[in-house]
Formats: sequence, structure tokens, C-alpha cells
Amino acid sequence: MIKKIVIPTDGYGLEDHVIRYVARAFPFADFHVISVINTYERGVQLTTLLYKEMKESAEKAISRGKRLLESEGIHNVKTRILEGLPSRKIIEYAKSVDADLIALRVYSRKATASAQRMGSTVKSVLKRCSIPVLT
Repeated sequence: MIKKIVIPTDGYGLEDHVIRYVARAFPFADFHVISVINTYERGVQLTTLLYKEMKESAEKAISRGKRLLESEGIHNVKTRILEGLPSRKIIEYAKSVDADLIALRVYSRKATASAQRMGSTVKSVLKRCSIPVLT
């Protein structure tokens, strides 16, 4: 039985369909909406302005995810902003809360010809994670 679901979000709205789906499929689960500030990006460690912008973006992303779940009638939602390599932090967080499922969007923001192109974070999570992943 699926009791805890982790939903990583970057705030671009591409995961909205995944959020709606898991809310409807598992309405009694505990939801964890997370966003990861990629501190492996060049320059993040060097500029406080860039870090501040990324943190604000992460806050907006998790707020959007939480609001979307609430609009589906889900009120048991926890939110968290993490820092580090996104794929690693997603897996670590999911393990730390004993998640039963990670719900990810399949396609990348950078997809051009193919809407089904997987982003590098999704590929890495799928390759390294022992927790079931819904894409």
C-alpha cells in the first residue's frame, strides 16, 4: 500500500499532471513536495544573488505543488527545500521519510523534438533508486 509519496518539483508546471494523478490515485497518502537547489550548478556557491533567486524559485515551486494537491482535496502535505545534487537529494530524502513512491515527470524542460525525453535527474533517480518511481 502506498502511504508516503515524494514529489520533486522545479516549479515549471511540467509535473502538474503527475501531482494530480497521484492525488487522485492515492488520496489517503502522506505527500512530501520537495525542491532541490542545485548547488552543483556553476556559480551558485559564488553569488548570493543567484542563490537567493534559486531559493525563491524553490519556495514558489513547493508552494505551487502544495496548492495543487490542496485543490485536489489533499491536506496532509509536507514541504522541504534541499540543497545539493538533485538526483542524490531526491533519493536521500525519499529514504529518510520511508517513502513508498517517488512521482516524477518524465520529460525535460529542454526537450525539443520529443516530449518523452527524460531529463538527467529522472534518469539518475531511475538508475540509482530502490524505491518505486512513477513517471
